[in-house]
Amino acid sequence: MYEMQVGENRKILITRTKDGRLYCTGALCSHYGFPLKKGIFLNDTVVCPLHDATFDIKTGEPLRGPGLDAIPTYKIEVREDGVYADLPKKSDLWIAKENVQGMAKRDPEDKRVYVIVGGGAAAATAAESLRQNGYTGRIIMMTRERHLPYDRPVLSKKLDAADDPSKLYLRDREFYAKHDTEVWTDTLVTKVDAEHRIVEIQPSESHNHPSEVTYDKCLWAAGSDARKAYIPGLNAKNVFCLRTPDDAHAITAYAEAGQRVVLVGSGFIGMEMASALVSMGVD
Repeated sequence: MYEMQVGENRKILITRTKDGRLYCTGALCSHYGFPLKKGIFLNDTVVCPLHDATFDIKTGEPLRGPGLDAIPTYKIEVREDGVYADLPKKSDLWIAKENVQGMAKRDPEDKRVYVIVGGGAAAATAAESLRQNGYTGRIIMMTRERHLPYDRPVLSKKLDAADDPSKLYLRDREFYAKHDTEVWTDTLVTKVDAEHRIVEIQPSESHNHPSEVTYDKCLWAAGSDARKAYIPGLNAKNVFCLRTPDDAHAITAYAEAGQRVVLVGSGFIGMEMASALVSMGVD
């Protein structure tokens, strides 16, 4: 892999396959903009070392990992006097693009219903994959959270990111509307009756959805809750658990410089939380 500077602010990545063919793509991962040259080039794919986002160098499409958007691709050819890449003048062609190639449209005549229980990255990716693979029926994503699917791992790295949760969203409402995906937020699924293919929903003043939805297929992608220790004092006002943007916002609202904090858990999330809190002046 070879990264090349183009102008003052732009870079491209040139890769060569085993059979000697050259390909030209954007140089940055579509997830967090990390340089792909620092990753791995394997079997016509480039892998970002930051979070394992993997892209097809021929099409730019994301194949694995958290990157939902495709990296840009450019025509490249070898001539007698050198290697030439056809690069765009428009700035919007230099950035990552929505991976919407082949996204099917909703067909009103298709009465099938696909229910996805959960509103995380897996649920969001599943909904997109259905459209990309030609599904034209109704797609309903049900999540008990009040947010659209968002990038949850950011919460432990940068607590103040939760001040505006919309910046964490993997896709905005316009995207889901454009591709006919219904996202039912504040919707708690209480039961999935697999025998009769019915999803039962808890009534709530926050929505007017029916209490039951009949489905043809259902994907359970609800994830899990943060594990809590059942000990005295767990419900005290200064004891927090991090799982949602609301949790992160509550922590930042309470934390003040000079406070002493005890973190229970020393895994990745615990260590990232420690770093985030220290950056806020907390001991």
